[in-house]
Amino acid sequence: MNDTLQTLIMRWEAFAKEAQSRLHESSSDPHTRIYYQAVAQIYRRTADELRAATEGELPAADDQIPGPPVFLRMTREQANNLLARAGLNIASLYLHDDGALTVVFPRLQPYSQEERLRKLRAAESRVTILDMGKLPDTGDPYIDFALMDEQ
Repeated sequence: MNDTLQTLIMRWEAFAKEAQSRLHESSSDPHTRIYYQAVAQIYRRTADELRAATEGELPAADDQIPGPPVFLRMTREQANNLLARAGLNIASLYLHDDGALTVVFPRLQPYSQEERLRKLRAAESRVTILDMGKLPDTGDPYIDFALMDEQ
């Protein structure tokens, strides 16, 4: 039975690693990054608890289902100030009800998406990237992001 449990632990660790690698893929769903973060965390926690149980340790009781991530809500002025600190020029800015933001950039701006991400993260450490890519109708580059509430 112990070999079976070790195989199961390794499988869940592989699932966690796969979910972690998908965090950096772009997608059309702005909340995909949060989803894969949660999936990776759950598989990692499950594997750790099962490993502790196989070693005769009682895993710490954490019977609370984790809540959804909480984003800081920003005003349009705060968001524009953040983007100015990052040195990014934008075509448009959308504020979402959950605190997420979508920034659309001009196509002819000389920065790559990776450089925009680097500048944004350098300007604010709490930035989490939710999605990025090109708008299907115009081809303009965009980044969906939010500031994580560190409560």
